[in-house]
Amino acid sequence: MTKKPWFGLFPLSIICLGVLGSSGCQLEGDIGNALEDSARTGAGDPDALNADLQRRAADVLASIPGGHQVSATEIDYDGLTVTLDPKPSAENSVLAPGVSCASGHFCIIVGGNKFDFVACQMWDLRNWNGNAPYFNNQTGHVIAQAFNEDAMQVVFSNTSISWGTENVTSWWHFKPC
Repeated sequence: MTKKPWFGLFPLSIICLGVLGSSGCQLEGDIGNALEDSARTGAGDPDALNADLQRRAADVLASIPGGHQVSATEIDYDGLTVTLDPKPSAENSVLAPGVSCASGHFCIIVGGNKFDFVACQMWDLRNWNGNAPYFNNQTGHVIAQAFNEDAMQVVFSNTSISWGTENVTSWWHFKPC
């Protein structure tokens, strides 16, 4: 699969929508397909969907520096993949063992975004708030830990394999293993 630079996706759709209007515009690529699907199914305003996705992608990149947006809904890091749900809703926020989380990974949904951690390292987090469903699908009874702002106090500790919901407002650093 060829990865596309994120900056090539959004400006094209914004210029196109801004100049020609959404009814006379042909969009191509991942964002175009997502917008066309949304419009065809009546699932909301395509312009609002595009703006919301771009805002949420910027929030993720600000909260965990070092990522690269590879599509309208995916941000890749070395050892972490973040998937943005184009239409997050209350029913999508329930994460259970049946939800896709590969063996050896720790997955958590924060603000409608799925964070799929695989690298055993300390991750610096910002702007995580509220309750977040998680699935610790790591092997070998690995302990995932979250730390406070100065990284001196453990505010979450969980042994694999397990799942639940946790308030992540106090999470400033996370080590999945």
